[in-house]
Amino acid sequence: MPVVECNDLTTSGDFVVPTEAFGPHPPSTGGAIVDGTYKLTEIRTYEGHLAEQPSLRSVIRFTGDKMEFADELIGRLNEGTVRFVTSDDQLTVSEVICGSSTKGTSIFYTATPTEISRRIVATTGSTSMKAMTFVYKKQ
Repeated sequence: MPVVECNDLTTSGDFVVPTEAFGPHPPSTGGAIVDGTYKLTEIRTYEGHLAEQPSLRSVIRFTGDKMEFADELIGRLNEGTVRFVTSDDQLTVSEVICGSSTKGTSIFYTATPTEISRRIVATTGSTSMKAMTFVYKKQ
């Protein structure tokens, strides 16, 4: 089966290894997303043990209401192109153009003119939760 390319983004540089942050997980604040390409520079984990978290390379490009992404995790490339809407501190996928995203998926985010961070809370077992923030710097 041929590989379908969703965009022309490539992951490059060093893999980012998660680090444990201390204190409460800061709230997301939303903000205006500035068009451009952003590269993952930091992954912070909160509220849990820093277990064996794999390293990641990731790049995102915003153009208007279109977001393209490419992630490389454990030798696997995941890419996609979606349209999105924002409301308060959430970015929600409104249309999947290509890739593995799901329409209606929302993420909490904070945007400044030079940085975007996205926040997730992941279940890491039956009772523990781990909050993570992925920080991307504008290139």
